[in-house]
Amino acid sequence: NRKVVPLLYAKYRTDLFVFINQLDIKASGNPDPTQFLNANPNRKISVHYTVYSYDAKEINSGLAEEEFDPTLNNPRKIIDKHFSRIASTIAGRVNKQLTLASKNER
Repeated sequence: NRKVVPLLYAKYRTDLFVFINQLDIKASGNPDPTQFLNANPNRKISVHYTVYSYDAKEINSGLAEEEFDPTLNNPRKIIDKHFSRIASTIAGRVNKQLTLASKNER
């Protein structure tokens, strides 16, 4: 909803807003998580996101993914190690898009 972003801007006074549209943690390499034969045993975090500017213009959107060891079951460790990588991926993409937009304005 394009009306939400200006309301958030009025409250938080920031230029960019990241919305997580979907978050999945699943077995990777095989559509059936009970089947490990001939498949990558790692699990995968998939984050679908959209980034908007303060005036509700879409800056970037996409899917950021990160694989992790299937024996890692501690939520805090998964968040600390792997979600920071996803955040870095998203930030890198947004920075690249903002740099391209800035060059195009010149």
